[in-house]
Amino acid sequence: MLKRLLALALAVAVLLLGAASALADQEFGKGWSDKGILGFGGEWDSGSWGVSSLPVSDGDPIHVSLMFPRRSVQPESFENMWFCKELLARANVVYDWTLVEESGFQEKKNLVLAAGDYPDMFIDGIKKSDEQVFGPLGIFVNLAPIIDEYAPNTKELWTIYPDVKKSLSYDDGAIYNMPDFSITPRDMFSSAPYYKVAWLRNLGLDRPKTLDDLYNVLLAVRDGDADGDGQTDDEIPLLQLGDIRIEILAAYGLMALSDDQGILADYVKDGQYLYVPVQDGYKQYLEYAKKLYDEKILDPEAFVTTGEQRNAKIQTKKVFMHDGTPYGILTNDEDWIDSYEMLEYMSDGSGRDPAWPATLRHTRAWGNFVMTDKCKYPTEMVRLMDYFYSDVGSLMIRAGREAGTYDPYGWKIVIDNPETQEWHSEIDYDKEHFDGYYQWRMANAPLQGTYVAGGFQNKLMIFSDYKNRWYSTTKLATGRADFASIPYPEVTYTEDEQSDLMVYVDIANYVKQMEAKFITGEASLSDWDKYVSTIKGMGLDDVIAAKQAAYDRWNQD
Repeated sequence: MLKRLLALALAVAVLLLGAASALADQEFGKGWSDKGILGFGGEWDSGSWGVSSLPVSDGDPIHVSLMFPRRSVQPESFENMWFCKELLARANVVYDWTLVEESGFQEKKNLVLAAGDYPDMFIDGIKKSDEQVFGPLGIFVNLAPIIDEYAPNTKELWTIYPDVKKSLSYDDGAIYNMPDFSITPRDMFSSAPYYKVAWLRNLGLDRPKTLDDLYNVLLAVRDGDADGDGQTDDEIPLLQLGDIRIEILAAYGLMALSDDQGILADYVKDGQYLYVPVQDGYKQYLEYAKKLYDEKILDPEAFVTTGEQRNAKIQTKKVFMHDGTPYGILTNDEDWIDSYEMLEYMSDGSGRDPAWPATLRHTRAWGNFVMTDKCKYPTEMVRLMDYFYSDVGSLMIRAGREAGTYDPYGWKIVIDNPETQEWHSEIDYDKEHFDGYYQWRMANAPLQGTYVAGGFQNKLMIFSDYKNRWYSTTKLATGRADFASIPYPEVTYTEDEQSDLMVYVDIANYVKQMEAKFITGEASLSDWDKYVSTIKGMGLDDVIAAKQAAYDRWNQD
């Protein structure tokens, strides 16, 4: 399924540059139909997924407690949020929120779980490692039997995407967490850095195709007047080692997704598990990154700057290459819309087949519905979770605010052709108080929880927002959809395997420390063998055995 969707994405990527209709085919899949959507009086079609009946309870509203990682752009209180009012109106449910600043959420979550002072539910912020500890202890509720009886949408999703159910299920059949799903092709492979292609034009350079090309481009930015201001010493060629790390590793034949400890570690090649940080290709990555650091191509402050400090540097318009979409940082459209592109796949010149990490099947995020043993309404909450997997429920989670000419579900749909029912959507948000559509959405809905991102929603949300269209175009135009594959699936571990993996946090911390030391020169790469030996001495062989066994079980079907 993943390969088919990714191939579809690439097949129409070229057309995206000149035709909005091609973007529609790509984002929603050829053959999907919007028939039945334009009723304006009831819930629109949800595909084959029946919409669970609401409200989930009659009589007095149900109150459930949640602890939630609040983003800085979200309201300090959710009490007056559109989503919360709509939740009461539709479902007869009230969420009693405990909002924790995102930066401190993991620590706070760990404390309340350890102390027994945890809420009824989490709809964000639970990691796989949490699930593996607190599920078997009975603190996280086994959702499987409740889903089987009360969640038709969820079961339909499992039929379509059986790999997801495999990743959620333990050997005894227990399921402690439900994720969200993305069937949006642009979101099904990892991003690469963005760079100012306008600066290449200023310098008379072609787009880089290899790691050598990339080095030469970055060197030219360092030494030339890339931004055309008459000075040659005020540009920052590369701001951080984030997505570029994925780029370099892929060029050397390795790929991985960031794990719970924030490192790129897990890769299965030809059925064999490889721990990426001890592979020869990882050493090559360190050598390349060290050259960028030594030659002041990489920002000297790359290892110490915070996210806010990096954004401040980007806002000076002196940064050539960085992670993240520029429109989320630069407020003036003219500063990014015709100036940036996403970096294409870089070859190392060896002729090896290109590789790039795809995201984990159809999941965008993990831990978007976890219910604890304190919840007094398990059946009702599973029914509500299932409702959010429908189109109308997903939009309620992700966006939507009733205002003016909006239809009852928060969107203005414009019919372009009454005979064919061709249509597009428009969004009218408060531009006076919000810098962008995303910020406006964050003020009106949590954007977290169980949902399906795709199909009808994508047409509404991507077509109605020029920034979303730009992001889709630039990402899909890199061509990575053609060769992206999942480096390592989400798996479950036995009790013995979890015991063997207890050393993993220490290993990961050591890897992160040594990465910085190798690149900055605090440690010499001549000590590579000693580094590998140290990791093995910390228990790496047991980690590899556990991860191989878990993968083999997952793959046996």
